[in-house]
Amino acid sequence: MKIDEIKLLYDYNDWADVRLLECCARVSPELYTAPTSYRHGGLHATMVHILDNIWQQRITLLGYYEESLTNEAAYDATELHEDALPTLTLLRERWLIEQREMQAYLDTLTKETLNSTIRYNVTFLARCEQKGNQLACTFTTNMDFGAKTTTRTI
Repeated sequence: MKIDEIKLLYDYNDWADVRLLECCARVSPELYTAPTSYRHGGLHATMVHILDNIWQQRITLLGYYEESLTNEAAYDATELHEDALPTLTLLRERWLIEQREMQAYLDTLTKETLNSTIRYNVTFLARCEQKGNQLACTFTTNMDFGAKTTTRTI
């Protein structure tokens, strides 16, 4: 993929995320936090999971996981959890921060960095892939979660 194509996908993803957050705002606080049988829990848990995915992908691209973490507890400590983002307002604020940070990262991309190899160790599994592929995978994963969330919950 080309840099402008990656940026276009992320612009679209940011637009869709805003729509998703707007839908969440129309749900009562009780329904927003209510547990469900969905894989990641209720709407709140699912939204935190999506945001955690965005956060994890960005720090992975920045090289955070080049060195293996000592154990699963160390990896778990890097994840975002529901108790750290107990309200939609806090989740939205963090989401906007992540959008800005990812856009700032995208602005640093060159053809060379896009085609460079990224190595990372997460949950005790070493991986290696092209950064452009990682960026495209992040985009499609987030869109898939968002579509399932709005379809099943709202």
